[in-house]
Amino acid sequence: MESDLIVPIYVDTNALLDLLASIEGGFSIVEKVTTRRITSTGSEKAASGEASAEFGVPNVLNLLKVKLGGSLSSKKQQETGEKKEAERYHTYGSLLFRLHSFLDDKRLIKRPYESTEVWGTIVPSDFVEIHGLFRPNPIVDSLQRIDRLLELFEVLSGFMLKVSSQTPGKKGPQDEKKQMKLFRQFLQGILADIEAKNTRVFVIDAAEPNRFQIVVLLFADYLRDRTMAEIAYKEYRLLGKVVRKIEKGSDETVDLLRGTALGGVGRETLEQLWNALNQLEQMNLPQVRSEVSGPALEIVPIAVYI
Repeated sequence: MESDLIVPIYVDTNALLDLLASIEGGFSIVEKVTTRRITSTGSEKAASGEASAEFGVPNVLNLLKVKLGGSLSSKKQQETGEKKEAERYHTYGSLLFRLHSFLDDKRLIKRPYESTEVWGTIVPSDFVEIHGLFRPNPIVDSLQRIDRLLELFEVLSGFMLKVSSQTPGKKGPQDEKKQMKLFRQFLQGILADIEAKNTRVFVIDAAEPNRFQIVVLLFADYLRDRTMAEIAYKEYRLLGKVVRKIEKGSDETVDLLRGTALGGVGRETLEQLWNALNQLEQMNLPQVRSEVSGPALEIVPIAVYI
């Protein structure tokens, strides 16, 4: 049990509380509930209990307070009694552990990274646990690196303008600087369109021995570190539900530009654009990739943890 303790990095609190409410018969997200019970046996012996719970979701990982109370009394001719109270505090991490334990006990979690046999049983809507390396959207990562390289070359071209002379028939440093500036404006426009304000796409490389990739959309509001520096390029586990499965060799792919302005452009046009970016003179640029091929899964995440 100790080896399975969870440190949450990302928790979709709405999904977490909805699932727990379904499992445990339901509770209100923001409510205080008080119950009393009185029973008697023999000659006027009585026991009473009181329990209350307060739930709230203003911020991720806030404390959830559960208050339990009880009393016991007995009397023959007059009442005597004793009262005891105890308070228990829960975090979203402890509730996640509770949900994970329930799903695991019921054998509802599939772990496709363990073997190809498990992969073959997965269908959409299954609960899965993934272990792998979280990489930011590769197209965004590549374009950001290109933008930084263009910025560097733009600065260097200013120095080259002072120390070099123009060669006949070749564009001078000033023309190259203008060209790079136009490319940067173009790239920044693409990045602004791809990156929504409060969401980020991550592509996860599953751990060995069964290699595949996972595409997930994470909301910044549910992250412990909203800069996303904590989660990028590190290995974590992910609990979620499958919404799409792509087999190896399938013609289907996960389009990383889906929902953006470039998403409506044909693949041939995009390839020409990427080739133009990859063949800029005097620059060794990273390869731009806008699709994820099978074997792959698209997952709605519930939590990311270690």
